[in-house]
Amino acid sequence: MNLIKKILPSLLTALLAIFLYRFFIEKRPAPHRSNEQESAIMENTRREELPPLPISREPEEDARAYLGEGSFRLAAATSRPAVVHIKTYLNSGNLSGWFHNKSKEEISSKGSGVLVSPDGYIATNYHVVEGADRLEVTLSDKRTYDANLVGFDQTTDLALLKIEADSLPYLEFANSDSLQVGDWVLAVGNPFNLASTVTLGIVSAKARSIDILEGNYSVESFIQTDAAVNPGNSGGALVNTAGQLVGINTAILTRSGQYEGYSFAIPSNLVRKVIYDLREYGKVQRGILGVAIAEIDPETAEELQLPQLSGVLITSVSEGAAAAEAGIRARDVIISINGKPVNSIPELQEFIARHRPGDEIEVEYYRNGEKLRATVVLKNRFGEEKLQSPQYIQAVQRSGLELRDLKQSELKKLKVRGAYVSSVRQDSPAAAVHLEPGYVITHVNKQRVYSPEDVARIFWETEGHVALRGYYARDGHPAPEYVYTFDLEE
Repeated sequence: MNLIKKILPSLLTALLAIFLYRFFIEKRPAPHRSNEQESAIMENTRREELPPLPISREPEEDARAYLGEGSFRLAAATSRPAVVHIKTYLNSGNLSGWFHNKSKEEISSKGSGVLVSPDGYIATNYHVVEGADRLEVTLSDKRTYDANLVGFDQTTDLALLKIEADSLPYLEFANSDSLQVGDWVLAVGNPFNLASTVTLGIVSAKARSIDILEGNYSVESFIQTDAAVNPGNSGGALVNTAGQLVGINTAILTRSGQYEGYSFAIPSNLVRKVIYDLREYGKVQRGILGVAIAEIDPETAEELQLPQLSGVLITSVSEGAAAAEAGIRARDVIISINGKPVNSIPELQEFIARHRPGDEIEVEYYRNGEKLRATVVLKNRFGEEKLQSPQYIQAVQRSGLELRDLKQSELKKLKVRGAYVSSVRQDSPAAAVHLEPGYVITHVNKQRVYSPEDVARIFWETEGHVALRGYYARDGHPAPEYVYTFDLEE
């Protein structure tokens, strides 16, 4: 009974609270909201919770926004159509069975090339096309052409190809001297068979030599970059941010065989000179200074009283060479060519290699602490200031003979004029009949000749067989006459 008395007041209070709530609150009509008001409230809620979405521009405005200083789209769009894919093929013998009369071709290598004219001239590396029996070029639009090898230069690792096509996209040459360390550059090529690949980097160094080219007249003055270059990129384009050609990608330094951050390109100023020579003459016309050189070290700089540690030391000068005739001597230090500073052997080699025999250059140098200047007329490696004619170059290619005029001292001794054989190419028609350097050609096919041009003219007019008469200068005069006969290459 006592328990009921304690619980009953609490129970009555709870029932009264429920009654009052239902009567005064639950039955009160809720305020009416229209659909528009509901939507507005929800929209305001969303606006408070989410940031506003960006409004998309027109495509043209989008493109212009990306073509500022921070974008390389324009350079990529300009250069990619002008870079081609090169495949080289070798004949690997005849197939047996039903196809025993057909030659089998195998892909030897793949690389890249750069269209440098609208009529189909393509610059690439010589090592890309070396030894190929057939060359196939694929354009960026997937058109395919067979290419002819116009010429090559092993001393710079460059080659020039030609396809029969017109109105092609091509790259303009930039002045590679204007390129500076730290400038942006793009490498465009076909690494790992990935067509028209573009990678980005900066110029890491200039006038770099990495000792990959052989021969006394080789030129290594590479642009070093950190743009990714891999197998298949060789022969491709290195371009500036304007999409102009500043180099031909050539090599990488690597322990793995793949890109490790060091790639090297032949500078465009040297490429342009070599390609022009190959197109006009079929061979590079190289001007020679005629000196042996070495780098400057601190001890030598102090001994020769140089104001600073720069320049290139001349260790010897060839007799009758261009430098000797200009008064340059051993122990002189060359500091500039045509007003451009020379700080290393690669720089000097590149500057000279851009010139032809007969070109005049201004050389500034130190001798015993005194600054001097000289005008030098460059010669070819045979000591001549004249250019070699296309006829002569073809004669060399077809016979394997390098010829020069007899020197005045030789004429006085021998008393007979003719064309002096200075070298014989291995595996050439002349080498096959054991003709040796030092031979003086006096007759070709019974016609009297007095100079290399005379020999070249007859070779130019002759198909097939030639007969040479002459003697060896080492035997003095009179000397026994030697006769050589062979077939010229086609």
